[in-house]
Amino acid sequence: MNKALLVACGSFSPITYAHLRMFETARDSLIDIGYNVVKGIISPVSDHYGKKDLVAAEHRLEMCKLAVSTSKWITTDDWECSQDSHTLTVNVLEQFARRPQYADCQIYYLVGTDLAATFADQTIWDPKHVQMLTSGPFKTIVIERHGAKLSKNYEFTMVKSTVQNDISSTKLRELVRAGKSIRYLTPCSVVNYVDTFSLWKTPM
Repeated sequence: MNKALLVACGSFSPITYAHLRMFETARDSLIDIGYNVVKGIISPVSDHYGKKDLVAAEHRLEMCKLAVSTSKWITTDDWECSQDSHTLTVNVLEQFARRPQYADCQIYYLVGTDLAATFADQTIWDPKHVQMLTSGPFKTIVIERHGAKLSKNYEFTMVKSTVQNDISSTKLRELVRAGKSIRYLTPCSVVNYVDTFSLWKTPM
């Protein structure tokens, strides 16, 4: 049976149930076409990514670890977030490909439709990198998200969500700032972590 490794790169600021469901949905789809999905990896970006509201990598990594603590197959990896500069997605996946335990795996880059839609924007993506992510050496599996459309056809593995879920990290941060609850939008362990460290409760 062919082996697959699922990798999601992103801010995870904070991680949500929508992120976790993407992994489960993608794994089900790959199993249906004959893959053995050996692992799912969450790879948070480094602090040098430069995105607004990006709390320190140590916090984002810890929240991701808490979120997957009960999973038998999804884990986190600190290589990307520990780098001294922002690492391009292709280079992150190449780093996983060099690890002996994944040498015989097809590496799938896991994204939502909103991120996949940016592949056509050459101010964001190098076309050569897009080719590497979609038609070799890597593949991209796209979980359709409500309201997002793809403007260009690539060699994606498209997967329809069985349950519509528009939870986003942005919405969670907005709720925290407004003093509202984020419970049941992310694991309770993450909610408690946000409260303990007062993340996003003051303007950044």
